[in-house]
Amino acid sequence: MTKFKEKESINVADNGQILGFRALMGRYGMRGSRVVLLANEGMAEYFWGMLPPN
Repeated sequence: MTKFKEKESINVADNGQILGFRALMGRYGMRGSRVVLLANEGMAEYFWGMLPPN
């Protein structure tokens, strides 16, 4: 069994036009001043992609 530990956080944010989820770390966080907003499916895929392969 492999131990897997990942820390991540998602906030609700808006860009003036739409409301979505913003990752605070990882591949969608830390993108300078550009805010990348994720829809429900994008948020689920983001967390699913963090799981280790079987």
